[in-house]
Amino acid sequence: MRNTTEIRVWMMRNGHTVDSLRLALGHANHTPVSLTISGKNNVRTVLRHLLNLGCPPEYLYLPTDMTGRVE
Repeated sequence: MRNTTEIRVWMMRNGHTVDSLRLALGHANHTPVSLTISGKNNVRTVLRHLLNLGCPPEYLYLPTDMTGRVE
């Protein structure tokens, strides 16, 4: 299960917000980012972006096809 609390703590400590992630990814609204962080969705671009920013993969509970991959 995705560790939403740890993801949000990591984001806060590193100066990231749902809106900053949304803007960086070019999404029109925050829904894909929020649903991915909460574990209700697995938007790969959001997960990849979090990984590339340095979010620990153990917080993200990555889908099997993404395990060990950072692009």
